[in-house]
Amino acid sequence: MSCGAKGGKSLCCPGLVCHAYQFWRCVKDEYKTCSGLNACSSQCESKYKLAAPECCSGLVCNDNKKCTTSAVSITSIAEANAPAKCAKENQASKECGSNWNQARSECCSRLVCNENKRCVSASLWIK
Repeated sequence: MSCGAKGGKSLCCPGLVCHAYQFWRCVKDEYKTCSGLNACSSQCESKYKLAAPECCSGLVCNDNKKCTTSAVSITSIAEANAPAKCAKENQASKECGSNWNQARSECCSRLVCNENKRCVSASLWIK
C-alpha cells in the first residue's frame, strides 16, 4: 500500500514512511505511530477515529485535544487577556461614587478612592 498527501504523490519521499494511523501522512520512521505537532491524539482525549494513541516524544496535550510543544492552556491565555474586573489606577469606580456606566464596580487591591471618584494608590492619597 502506498501513501502520501491527498491529491499528491502516491509514495513517500526517500527516508519517510506512511503513518500507521493517518495514512495520508509521510513521516520519519520513529514517528509513524505517534501524533505530531498540532495533530489529534487519543492521549489528549481526542475522539478522532484516526488519532494516534500518544503524542510523539517531547509533545504534550493542549485544550484542543491536540499535541503541542507546551501545555499553555487556552483558558489561561484568555484569562490573561480578559478586561480587568476592577478599576485600575486613575480609573473611575462605582465604589468611589462614579455614575459612568462603564466604570468598574470597585478599585483593584491597594487602591483607594479620591475626591474625583477615581482609584488611586493608597500611599499617594492622604486626607
